[in-house]
Amino acid sequence: MTGVIFLNIDGVLTTARTSIAYSESNMRTLDPVSVRMIASICKQSNMKICISSDWKNDTPLRADFVLKFAFNGGMPLIRHIFKGKNWCTPTYKNHDREDEILSWLEDNPTSNIIVIDHSDLGCNLERYLVKSFPYEGFSFENYLETVKIIEENALLSQNDNR
Repeated sequence: MTGVIFLNIDGVLTTARTSIAYSESNMRTLDPVSVRMIASICKQSNMKICISSDWKNDTPLRADFVLKFAFNGGMPLIRHIFKGKNWCTPTYKNHDREDEILSWLEDNPTSNIIVIDHSDLGCNLERYLVKSFPYEGFSFENYLETVKIIEENALLSQNDNR
């Protein structure tokens, strides 16, 4: 199976910084630089995106999300999102993102994972977490950290196959 990026939206792709720059009051404007950096990671490393954001539960937000991805740079992320039922993590009443990601992984096992989020998650996913600063979103430092984790996962996979 290909690698998976579990992607949160708020605090990663939508930020106060972007909202101010685009004079929007609702913080739903996607940061085009963050979008393109994540798309670049997907393209270079053959990673697919699984949406772990609460946006997956709100149909208008989900439609807004897809339209804005299409608008921001010619759909740079859309082609990297899983198709079918795997496009997002399951939703639990407690909205525990770690539990939702772990449940998705039970049904779709892979060791090549990245979690991009602005929140701390539990210790089960800590080594895969790239944590953005919620007001700034996915940064160049986050990009470098993501690439490093992908390279480490590849090395671990090669060692496991020996």
